[in-house]
This record gives sequence, structure tokens and C-alpha cells, in this order.
Amino acid sequence: MYRNIKQEKIVGDPGEPLLLTSFIQENRIDEALAAAQVDSELFLGVKSYAGYFTVREQYNANLFFWFFPSESDYENDPVVLWLQGGPGATSLFGLFEEHGPFSVDDNMVLQLREYSWSKSHSVIYIDNPVGTGYSFADSDGLAKDETQVGADLYEALIQFFTLFPELQKNEFYITGESYAGKYVPAIGYTILQQNPSASLQINLQGLAIGNGFSDPANQINYGDYLFQLGFVDSNTQQKLKDNEKEVQELVSQGEYIKANVVLDLNQPNNIFYTATGYYNYYNFLYPVDPVSDVGMDQFVQTEEARLAMHVGSTVLNSGNVYGNLEADVMQSVTPGSPSCSATTE
Repeated sequence: MYRNIKQEKIVGDPGEPLLLTSFIQENRIDEALAAAQVDSELFLGVKSYAGYFTVREQYNANLFFWFFPSESDYENDPVVLWLQGGPGATSLFGLFEEHGPFSVDDNMVLQLREYSWSKSHSVIYIDNPVGTGYSFADSDGLAKDETQVGADLYEALIQFFTLFPELQKNEFYITGESYAGKYVPAIGYTILQQNPSASLQINLQGLAIGNGFSDPANQINYGDYLFQLGFVDSNTQQKLKDNEKEVQELVSQGEYIKANVVLDLNQPNNIFYTATGYYNYYNFLYPVDPVSDVGMDQFVQTEEARLAMHVGSTVLNSGNVYGNLEADVMQSVTPGSPSCSATTE
């Protein structure tokens, strides 16, 4: 679960978003690479590339990516795709707050991270689905299911490996956390489905998901757990179990939106908070989320960062994606589930 990004006022002249697809289609690869290279002076000398891949032109749907070549053995090290959750959380969270080559504090000061994924892997951060973070699309082009999510990411990856053909032979891994527990299988399956007939085959070797929200109906059983930890008494335990049962019944009936509305976790003064005073449903060690992202929010929206990242005056989004995926939230992507079957048809 991620909070909404605070949108800062756009100041100065941040330029225009860098759309790379036309360069790629016209085989102007050297021009595309030159245009996409990020000014490393602002980012502590770290080499990287950023820009947009148009994935559905009719909807002005463009996915923002930021790519960091491996600092070790670029020609042979694995390529890793990182996807944030949400739905609607920018992958800049993962970059700046988790495993990217640098972090930023609340004073907007950057520091190199001692242990980052790009030390030994080439890492692509993508704001996914369209409408998330710096990715954008017309309002009627936002994804409504995992099939569309997978198709958009696949189109972006084909363009990425066309832009960096030397990496096509490298092992490729898809990673993510939270709601990416749905995105990761979606793009993984799409690759497996497309590879046999594709002229450009992606060397997919594995998936990695952290605390993935992949099977909601079977992941909401908090009542017994909280009781066993001593957070709630038996009466509150039963209230939580009643809520879980109601949600699971709605899911079994295909009433996914209703199930999401009823889910206690989504209520402002939910049973959990009323009983414990804790807001943080996902980590019982903290009453509230201890992570502060204020510096990141502000930094990536400065004129200098916008220019360097090639996002122009694009608004840093988060809210609309969730609403469009509302019917997707409570669906499972486990084998045999209805949504998994729909994705794999």
C-alpha cells in the first residue's frame, strides 16, 4: 500500500517528454540513445537512460522507464525489470527508497547507495500501468485488467531490447512487490505466450515477487493472526473473521468491486484501527508507516530533475489508476482462477 504522491507546482521550463518510439521504428537507434542518456551530473555521476515508450498510440499511452546499466559486467550481467505496486505507485519508490543506485533525503540531497541492484545487474524501472507516476495516457486508455497491463509492458520491453540489442542474449528477470504480485505474472505469461512466434525473443529466466498481493481472498485472514499476536480480543477476532467471510463470499460470486468496498482494510476507521489504534495494517511493528518520501516527491518534480529524466511537464500521477483497476483488485492470479484463465486465453 502506498500513499498518493503530492503533486508539486511545475516551475521553469522542463522541456517536453522524450518519446522514443518513432526513433526506434525508424531505426535511429544511436539518436535515441543519445537523446535518452540522462545528465549524470545531477545524479552523482551514475550512468542511466530515461524516456518513454509509446505502447498504444491510439490512446496516447506511454510508459516511462529509467534504465541503469550494470556497473560490473554490462555485456553479460542479467537484466532486471522492477515494477512497483499500488496499483498506481511509481517505481521511483523502488529506485530511490529501496534498491536504486542512489537515495534522496527529506532535504532533497542525493547519496550513493552502498548496495544497489545495479552494482551487478542492469535494472529497468518502469512506471506501470499507464497513468502511474510519470507514465501517461488519455483517460480512456488506462488499463482495466491484467491482460492490458501485460500487453503494454510487453510492447515496452520489445522496444527496450530493440534500443539495447546487445542485451537480448542476457538473462532477464521480472521483479516487483505488493500489487506487482499481479503485474509480474501478467507480463511473464505474456512473454511466454509471445516468444515462440516473435522475431525478438525475450530471454526470460525467472520471476521474483515480494509480499505480493496475488490471491486476495486467501490473503486477508488477519483475524486469527492478530488474535495470536495479542493485538485483539476474541470478540474483535470474530468481527474480523466475519468480514473476511463476507469478502470471500463476494469474491466467489464474482462481485469483485463489492468485495473491495466491504474489505475492512479499506475502511477509514476499520476494525483493526478501532481495536489497536494502529493505522499500518501491513506491519504491526509500527503504528504508522515510518518511511518518509517527502524528499523524493519534491526532488523528482523539480525543473532540473524533470529535464534530466526527460519527463517534461508530465504530472506525477497516482490516483486514477486504482479507480480503473477497481474490478481487478480482488481478483486472483493464481492458476485456475477466473482472472488467470482470462489472462492466459
